[in-house]
Amino acid sequence: MATINTSDLTQASAVSTSTDGKYTVTGTGVFDDLMEGVNAHLEAQFNLGRLTGAEYATVYLGAMQSSLQNSVQFILGKQQADKQAELLTKQVLTEASQNAEVLAGTTRNNAKNTAEIALSVKQGTKVDAETAVLAQKEITEFAQTGQTTSTAPTDASILGKQRELYEEQAKGFKWNADQKYLDSLLRAWGMNVNTAGVPSTAVTAFGASGVLSINTIIEDGKPV
Repeated sequence: MATINTSDLTQASAVSTSTDGKYTVTGTGVFDDLMEGVNAHLEAQFNLGRLTGAEYATVYLGAMQSSLQNSVQFILGKQQADKQAELLTKQVLTEASQNAEVLAGTTRNNAKNTAEIALSVKQGTKVDAETAVLAQKEITEFAQTGQTTSTAPTDASILGKQRELYEEQAKGFKWNADQKYLDSLLRAWGMNVNTAGVPSTAVTAFGASGVLSINTIIEDGKPV
């Protein structure tokens, strides 16, 4: 609720009366300022003879009441204007704060979007690199197998040649074992001949044909 201080209307302690014989009352309140103007106008009208003694008193009283009411309205209007100005200042500050927050949020979102875009680009680059690796791997596997599917490698491919090499190595290992076995048989056969002299010894002699044919054993020992 608005309040009016008496000091706003009139400064009683500061009111002074002139000593020039005109008895002019002055003060620093709103009512004081208005009455100074009213007194000046009334004095002028009285000096011009437009106001008589009885009329002067009536006009002066009405002017005083009107000045007092206008002084009160002026002070109330000033207080309201000050409140509105204060409220407007707060609104401006609030809007400035809100705008700053919106700007900060926009800046954060832009930074976030920029980071997400950079991450997406990196991920895309990674996918492209992985795709290139897979494509190169497919080429390498084709060079190794000669196949674009999961079927066995062709004979002309790297793995096909490697498989052939392993098969030949396996044959070599078997032939080497067969040769060692044949060598042991030949040694036993030599010992048989040298010891018995004839096939009738307890050690069965090798014959020209049959299961223990030396020719058959030699033929089986040849590499395939």
